Order: sequence, then C-alpha cells, then structure tokens
Amino acid sequence: MPVNFRQRLSYHQAKITIIVALVLGLSLSLVQIFYDLAREKEEVSTTVRQVVEMFRESATDAVYNIDETEAQSVVNGLFKYSHILQVSVTDEVNIVLAHKSRAAEEGPFDWLAQFIFEDQDKYQVLLKQQDLDKVLGTLQITTDNYLILQNFVQRAGLLLLNDLLKNIVLSGILLLVFYYTLTQPLLVMARQVAAVDPSQPNKHLIDIPLRHRNNELGLLAQMSNRLLEGFEESLSQRLAVENELAKHRDQLEQLVVERTSELEHSLMKVEEANKNILDSLQYAKIIQSSLLPKQETLNSQLPHQFVIWQPRDIVGGDLYFMDTSEAGTILAVIDCTGHGVPGAFMTMLVVSALQRIIHDEGIHTPAAILEQLNRLVKMMLQQDQEDTLSNDGLDGAICLINTEKTQLLYAGACLPLHYIHQEQLHVVKADRHSIGYKNSKLDFNFTNHQVELKPGMSFYLYSDGLVEQLGGKKEISLGNRRLRSWLLSNHELSFPEQKKKLLQAFNEYRGNLDVQDDITMLGFRVY
Repeated sequence: MPVNFRQRLSYHQAKITIIVALVLGLSLSLVQIFYDLAREKEEVSTTVRQVVEMFRESATDAVYNIDETEAQSVVNGLFKYSHILQVSVTDEVNIVLAHKSRAAEEGPFDWLAQFIFEDQDKYQVLLKQQDLDKVLGTLQITTDNYLILQNFVQRAGLLLLNDLLKNIVLSGILLLVFYYTLTQPLLVMARQVAAVDPSQPNKHLIDIPLRHRNNELGLLAQMSNRLLEGFEESLSQRLAVENELAKHRDQLEQLVVERTSELEHSLMKVEEANKNILDSLQYAKIIQSSLLPKQETLNSQLPHQFVIWQPRDIVGGDLYFMDTSEAGTILAVIDCTGHGVPGAFMTMLVVSALQRIIHDEGIHTPAAILEQLNRLVKMMLQQDQEDTLSNDGLDGAICLINTEKTQLLYAGACLPLHYIHQEQLHVVKADRHSIGYKNSKLDFNFTNHQVELKPGMSFYLYSDGLVEQLGGKKEISLGNRRLRSWLLSNHELSFPEQKKKLLQAFNEYRGNLDVQDDITMLGFRVY
C-alpha cells in the first residue's frame, strides 16, 4: 500500500535534521547578531568620543572667551557628522552660547533603537582648561539612534536571510538523499513482503537492495529472508504433524466407536443387572412389608394412631410391630443394625423371634420380651461365642397396653417412650443396653415402667434415625429437643394431621441433604 508523503521516514528524518540545523543556525546567527550589536555600540561610542575630542579645545576656548561665533563654528563642525541630531555649548551658568538641532529620522524600528541604544542617546562633555581645574562650561551632544540601527538591522536581516536560504536548500537536498537512500529501498522491500505467499513463504524471498548489503537495510532483508525460511520449515513440520494427527484421529475415532459399542453393551448388562437387583429389592420390600402390621389391624386395635415408616433405601433395618395376647396389645419399634438389605434380614429375624417369644413361650411383659429377644438374637447369630465374626444387634421399645387395668407397661433398650398429658411432655427413659450384640449381657434385666392411662394421653415411640438427621442452616442433627417441641406443638391435632405436620417439618429441616438413616415413628392414643 502507498505511504503518504508526510508519513515517510525520509520526510521525518529530513524534517528533524532541518529543525536541528535551523535551531543551531538561528542560535549561531543570534550569537553573531549580538556580537555585531556589541561592536556597533562600541563603534558609535568611540566615534562620538573621537569627534568630541576633535572639537573639545575649540569649544573650551569659545566658552572661556564667551565667543558665541566661535561656539557656533564648533556646533556647525560637529553637525557635519550625520549621526548627530543636536549640539549645545553652554557656559558655567548654563547660558547657551550656541545650539543647533535637526529632526530625527522616523521609522518602524524607533522602539528598537531606543531599547538598544538608550544608554548612548546623549553625551555631555565638561569643558576645562588644562592649567585650571575649574569647569568653564559643557558640550552636549544627542545622537540619532535610528540611523545607527539601520546599519545594524540591515546586517542582521542579511544574516538571517542567508541562514534561511541555506536551510531551504539543505532540506531539499536531505529529502532527496533520505528518499533515495532509505525510503525507496524500504518501499521496494515492503512490496516484496506483500507479495509473499503465506502458504509458500520461501518461494518469494526479499532482494537485498543495491549498495545496502552491509548496512541495516541489508541486515533487515537477510533477517526477513531467514524468518521466511523458518516459516516455510515450520509450515512443513506443521503440515506433517497435522497429517499424522489426522491419521491418529481416524484411528482414535474408530477405537472410540469400538469402545463405545463395548461400553453400551456393558451398560446394557449393568442396567439389566441393576434392574434385576431393583426388582429383587422391590420384591424384598413386599416381603418385608408383609411382616409389618396391616393398617386395618392397627385401626381395629388403636383407632387413634399414625405410623411413619421410611427405609433409607428400598428396604431397611427399622421395624414397627403389633400383636395381641390375653395380657393386652403389644406394640414395638425396633431399630436393627444397618440399613438396606442387611438391616432387612435383621428385621425378619426379629419378627420371627418376637412371635416365638409371645406365642410359643407365652412371654408378654415388655422387659421379659426384651430379655428373651436379647438371648435369642445372640444365639441365632452365634454372637454368644467369642470367635464369631458378626456383631449385629438392635435397639427397641416395647409397650403392653392393658385396657382393663387402664395401664401401659413400657420397657426400652436405648429407645425411650414419650407421652403428653395435660400439656406436659413426659419422657420415660430406656435402659442403656442394646440387644443381641457380642458385648450385650445375656443375663441383663430390663426395667418395666408403668403408666396409668388417662383420657387424652398421646404416646410416641421412634427410632434414632429421626433425631440424628442433619439439616438446618448449620447442618447439625435435628435432636430430641427440637422433636419434642414439635410433638408438644401438634399433639392436639388428629393423628393423621400430626403425621403430615411432622413429615413436613422434617423435610423442611433436612432441606437438600440426603436422608441418612431409616426412619420409624409410632404415635397413638388409647382413650
């Protein structure tokens, strides 16, 4: 692309060089002008003094003799010097003996004349006789500053005009020199660079300008050619790498297709296996649910009740239980070790053991049921032997409701009983002894607690999965205190409504956190 004249390097170099030369020339010219000014001042002063000295003796005689004619002759003689504007001869009492003047020359440089020569405008010479030290009179002379300045300005103008012409000629010469030695070779190189084919940079190398092989332009051309050759080599390597990458990409795509097919096949197998597992778990849930009391049975024995049973997984280790005997209605909440399938197996074992204890062995009091359940679980799992590998067990709470005696018997293994009466919440603590574990004592005696049944009493049994759930802003466990507050706030509602409120509060507290354990709660009222 063409370069504007004012943007060319030759123009900028010539401009800078001329500015420097002009500044230096003006500086030297000013030095010369001021030197001439000093000389001009000195010459004027010297000339005036010489002229005055020529007429000093005649002027002194004229004053001494008070001879006006002779004084006028002195004045006329001095007036022949063209730079003198005015001459006066006075005696000792300032009486003018002779005087003569003429109009000063006027021009545009009067102010400059006054500025330069103001200290030389007027001269005064005291007239004395040689043998007397007495002043006889004065000779006063005024010079024409403008006439003096004319010569000075003429010389200064010629000097400045000469410098200006020299700079104009120099600028033209430098512009041509810089153009042909710098700008033109650079333009040629620029056109050659523009002609380079990006796909074949080595095909059009830059010619080294004539007479510039060993200077900066030659070096620039050589470095540019070396760069183009490097580009050519890099481009060749890049093309080779791209071809290799394309080959590997095709191989990789084929491999991905094969692996994807294998993964899809494996995924189908996994999905099929997962489906089988889920189907098995769903069927296991049906089996586990069949172990639980039917809702109709619960309603017939306890019209006022609710049950929350939510395994963490499809099946779980929590269990609620109800049975009847001649002693009354037996209710239980059981929390077995673990959750999921292992916990579900434990619940099946516990249900079988409870039915055996109640129906086959005829044990009906809660404490006795827990004691026998402890022995049976330890023996069934062989955890009464030191070398057994398993260590599973459970916590539980059992109630016996005897409506004829209007009393409720409770015994607990780590799970308490809560009941509310007359707006007061009461907690019946459980024994701190779990059931069936290796370290559970075979001869441990659980405690029966008796509660007299009164109208409006509400009873609650629950597993620890409810109070150990994390949630809230600080993601801490729900805790017994918060749960008791909920129970006390809602106990006057119907039991289905209590269940709804409790689940809603639980889910709001849990937020987006996962459920951590199986959850079971049994609430009821006898009267």
